[in-house]
Amino acid sequence: MEIILDQEKHVVNIFKIQRFSLHDGPGIRTTVFFQGCPLRCGWCSNPEGQLKKTRIFYYESLCIHCGKCISVCPNKAIGPAFETIQARCVGCGECASVCYTGARQVSGTPMTVQDVVEICLADSMFYFHSGGGVTLSGGEPVMFSEFSCELLKELKAHNISTAFETCGYVDETDFIHLAKESDLVLFDLKTIDESASISMLGQDLKKPIQNLTSLFELKKRVRIRFAVIPGFNDTEEQVNEYATYLAPYSDKFEQVEILPFHRLGGGKYQALGMSYEYQDVVEYSDRELSEITGIFRDRGIKAVVMS
Repeated sequence: MEIILDQEKHVVNIFKIQRFSLHDGPGIRTTVFFQGCPLRCGWCSNPEGQLKKTRIFYYESLCIHCGKCISVCPNKAIGPAFETIQARCVGCGECASVCYTGARQVSGTPMTVQDVVEICLADSMFYFHSGGGVTLSGGEPVMFSEFSCELLKELKAHNISTAFETCGYVDETDFIHLAKESDLVLFDLKTIDESASISMLGQDLKKPIQNLTSLFELKKRVRIRFAVIPGFNDTEEQVNEYATYLAPYSDKFEQVEILPFHRLGGGKYQALGMSYEYQDVVEYSDRELSEITGIFRDRGIKAVVMS
């Protein structure tokens, strides 16, 4: 039976809660990853977070072909070569529950606000001593604004600093509602090249630009995140255009965090039965990243490379 998640009942799919995170805001943090995103970026390192529904990973190298998964699947969603038939799979997790080797794994756990808060509170001592806190990420937490706002309020009631990461391609009302509840916003401004946004992401720049403008007006703590992707936003002209756009607002955000392209999530695509177009794409050298960083610094913008 497929699990139906109801935002009105404050239950959403969380695919990972990462403790002791050091790269999603200041200090030691817990990062909560929501399942569901408005974009389908081909380079995404967390493809399991794109759809709202529970997903099943199948790692073929771990499979011993015992057949247990086939025998328990209620929808006959496992093929003769033990591959997942995505059109039939509803993410019930029955196959993973009988998999001895971990070849089948569930991505996405239905959780309430209190479920998440309880886990986050376990590390509150580390937050307080390091200046850290909790960051909502994904996926896209703004897609679940009601849940996310309630979660941030609960965390703040325990004096825990909060942040959320967003791609900006979201409803403005939901975005502002969540931004007002958060201490820090990590804004993943993917590009300001309209043609690149339309061709690679399938959406124009109206939403992210409007949301970023509204965010600056709120005078919140903001960090801009710039994921540098080969063939999407990394030409000298594109980076210059990006930095030039941000320069007049340099007093409204703390820094630009440069996130270099990597292939670490490539194996997940195969495990989810998805194609991955970046398997043979070369990662950036230190020299190339230094040049990109220099473009921002030349315009008076603090820029750091996030490893």
